[in-house]
Formats: sequence, C-alpha cells, structure tokens
Amino acid sequence: MQRTFFILFLMFPFAGFSQIVMTYESHGLKPGTVNSMQQTSYVAPGPEGKDAVWDFSAATPLHEAGNAHETIDDGQDRIMVTGASGVKFSYQCNMDGNVYKGFQDSVRTVIYDKPICKIKYPFTYDSEVSGSFDGRSLFHQANQETKMVGTYSSEADAFGTLILPTQQILTNVLRVKTIEKYVEESCSNVEIEVEKYLWYVSEYRYPVFVTWDVSYTHQDGQTTHSQTSFHTLADIHQPSDKPVYPTYTEEEQAKNKEPEITHHVYPNPYNAYFHLTYTLDEPTVVNIALYSLSGNLVREIVGNRTQNGIHHITYNASGNEVTGVYYLRLQFGDKLYVRALVKE
Repeated sequence: MQRTFFILFLMFPFAGFSQIVMTYESHGLKPGTVNSMQQTSYVAPGPEGKDAVWDFSAATPLHEAGNAHETIDDGQDRIMVTGASGVKFSYQCNMDGNVYKGFQDSVRTVIYDKPICKIKYPFTYDSEVSGSFDGRSLFHQANQETKMVGTYSSEADAFGTLILPTQQILTNVLRVKTIEKYVEESCSNVEIEVEKYLWYVSEYRYPVFVTWDVSYTHQDGQTTHSQTSFHTLADIHQPSDKPVYPTYTEEEQAKNKEPEITHHVYPNPYNAYFHLTYTLDEPTVVNIALYSLSGNLVREIVGNRTQNGIHHITYNASGNEVTGVYYLRLQFGDKLYVRALVKE
C-alpha cells in the first residue's frame, strides 16, 4: 500500500512547486532585452497534460551561430526584431495580455486590423483564450494587397520537465500551444494553419524552446508543410534541491509544521556519485531510496533505525542509470521529502 501511494505521488512530482504563472511583469515583452535562440532540426512537440517529459536532447543545430531576438519600443508597440533575418513582429503588451498586431519582412507587411490575443494575464496551466482575426497582407514589390480572415486559440496544455539540445534539464516548465487558421484571399485561396508550441519557465522571460508547423492546403487538396524549432542559448538557473511534498491529511500537515530535518544532496546534477548528509536530533527510522521518473525503484540506500547525530553517505551510481531525472525519497520517521536529481 505504501509503495503504491508513493508511485502515485511520483506521478505528480511537482506538487510542492508553485506552478508557473505568466504575468506581464514576469513574461511580458520588455524593451532592451535579448533572447538568443538557436535553430535546430524540427522535433515533434510531444505529450500534453501534467508531468510531461520532453526530451529534445537529440535535436541538432542547423546553424553555427545563434539568432538574437531583441525587443524594442517604438512608442506605441513592442517590436520583436530577429537578428538573422530582420523580421519585425509587432505586439501590444500591457497588464491584461499580449496582443499580436502583425509583422514585416523583406517580402511583405502583415497588419491585423482585428488582432490576435496571444495571452491574457495571468496565464497558467489550463488557461486558454480564443477568437477570430482579420487583416491585410501588403506585398512590397508587387504593390498588391490581399485580405486575411481566420480564427486563433492559445492554451497552456502541458506542464513538466524539458531536456534542451544543450543537455540542460529544466523543471517546472509550462507549455503553451497556439493555433492560427486562416485563408489568404488571393486567386488561389490557400488555407493556412500555424501550429506553434512554446515552453516557458518562471526564471526566464522568453520561451526556452519553440517549435512550429505551418501547413498550406491548396485548392487541389494538396498540403505542404514548413517546420522548424528553436531553443534558447541562455543558461537558466533554477532553484534546486527543493523538497517536494505529497498531499497530506490535516494530521500529517501538522507534523510537517514541526522543525525541518537538515539534509543536503550534492552535487546536483551528478555523474558517477552524489553525497548525502543529514542530521538527526534523536534516533529515527530512516528510509532513503532512489526512484526513476516513472516511479520504479532504482536502489534502496538506507533502510534502518539510525542514531542521532550527523550522517554522511556517498552514493555511487550503477552502470544501469541513464542520463535523466530521478527522485530521491527521504523519510525520517514521520517526515517525508522528495528531491529531484539529475543524472548527467
């Protein structure tokens, strides 16, 4: 029964973290900031829902240099300028949300007369917004204008752990899925659908990974795709070694208000080994074990009654432990902690 409970608990490993809530202060486009991105081979967006795991470590870079996206303020809108291509994306940003007003590249200028609301703040897991939009596409050389009309939706559809192509592992990650469907009213009336996924963390203003698939359906029924992915080149520093708690009864919650048991795990991430120290004020039954992300027991480390005092343990990884996220379950009598560890 106890093991079944713990495996169910591991299926919700972030219960102790505050889920990321996107606000204007934390994730709104801020003038004078730069988001350096690296284009990679396209990767499928992966699963939706809670406690998803996205392993994009195998994505390969398509260019040696990164692409710096800089945000500027033109006095009316926030403009995101891409360094490599010079495309300018125009947004209206305030405390209420993030509204997409159009873009300009070397070929055309797109103006949304009825713009697209990308995000309404605050935005968190299961938040969504949808509506319709219309606009004009102005082609520079041909001096031609075509009309656009369509629908859009934006939903925070997933929450979990992300492994970047840089091998950096990020937890507490929120994924936002956006879809735009529209018809560009020209002689061909092509139906266009833009499916885009963006991954965010609370410690960084801009998406840390982006992937999108643009499909073009022609009058003869043929569909073509344009697909690409980007990841951030920023070094994201997340709080580590935070205890994660399951849902307790009122009696158990009262026990957890008692003084914490001092314990440390280092280094994290680890490679061949990690050190564990803990201090007991009195003899206590101690159970410490390492579990995989899926909840399978990897190894029991301590399972006996331990005397008071300071205790030091060195855990040597076995050859069967692959790179990824693990969970260290530490139970000291009535006190339970679970720490996320990263095996490099």
